[in-house]
Amino acid sequence: METESRYKSISLWQGFPVEGKARLTPFPAVNGNGTACIVCPGGSYFWLDKVNEGRLAARWLQSSGITAFLLEYRTAGVPAFMTRFRLGSHVIRAHRSMQDVFMALRYVRENAGVWNIDPERIGVLGFSAGGHMALMAAEKNGGKVLGELGIDTTVDLSPRFVGAVYPVVSFVDRCTHRRSRRGLIGDFNGHHEQLRRELSAELNVRPDMPPLFLVSCDDDRVVDPRNSQILNDAMRFYGAKIDYHRFRTGGHGFGVNASLTTPEASTWMQAFLDFVSRV
Repeated sequence: METESRYKSISLWQGFPVEGKARLTPFPAVNGNGTACIVCPGGSYFWLDKVNEGRLAARWLQSSGITAFLLEYRTAGVPAFMTRFRLGSHVIRAHRSMQDVFMALRYVRENAGVWNIDPERIGVLGFSAGGHMALMAAEKNGGKVLGELGIDTTVDLSPRFVGAVYPVVSFVDRCTHRRSRRGLIGDFNGHHEQLRRELSAELNVRPDMPPLFLVSCDDDRVVDPRNSQILNDAMRFYGAKIDYHRFRTGGHGFGVNASLTTPEASTWMQAFLDFVSRV
């Protein structure tokens, strides 16, 4: 097993007139099974947890035979959080991370042969706000998202599967994680009804969505677990495929670090690998 990626990160927007930076770092699996997974850390759309939900998650997938790609997507930034900076151009900013995840899918699928990946077995795994982004990858039309930037693609941008661990889901329900909403669309723009609904995963479920692996903990005091519960209800209502793991204990922000959660919640990792093997 490789304990660190030997490969340099890839600048996703190099050569494109796009504001901001997003990077993708590959963690090729040793004796891989052809499956790949893009990892999206959380951080309330202000920052990224690059350790427990980032590098450690990528290494865990790598050691499990899955080639991982750690996505460092664009966020509002720590200064915006510290100063309560009122983000302008909310519609443009709200779609940046979505553009990043589809650009990552585009890169991985177009270069599947380089990394010994089956182009039909590329998924997305996200945590907290990164989980929200993974859900957007499952629900939105990637070709349309990139097409609005003048970027053509010849490959399908739908993930084969999606994992969302204690995700941010709704921007309209009372369970909204307001810090993530502020990081994505700004303080005053939190009342922009059409945009809030567009970004609420429970309101955009489709029967033909990729299979979803969902995790929540009832004692999560950061992102209200009702986010996952209303998403599960919507998925089941529309007949979309879902594997929901609701734990009584576990908290939030543990990623793949079992020492930061309970034995009960740490079982999500093996359950996720089992889920991936079935889809």
